[in-house]
Amino acid sequence: LKKLAAESPDLLRRGNETPLQKAASKGWTNVVVYLLDLGFSPDDTSNYNRSAALHRAAARGDLALARLLLDRGADVNAL
Repeated sequence: LKKLAAESPDLLRRGNETPLQKAASKGWTNVVVYLLDLGFSPDDTSNYNRSAALHRAAARGDLALARLLLDRGADVNAL
């Protein structure tokens, strides 16, 4: 999976959400960190409701994950 994520991240996309959006919506902090380290953008809003990973973390009330995303460059105004 790590090799696939590093070489072809688009193959990990499921439906209309990126792997980073999915990980943030589930609260999988270690996966979020890994995907950010691979170069996934925290501001990617290419899904049906245009929500970024930060929006997903905020929606679940995960302050620690929201802070992590902000520390890693997430834009609070990304839409």
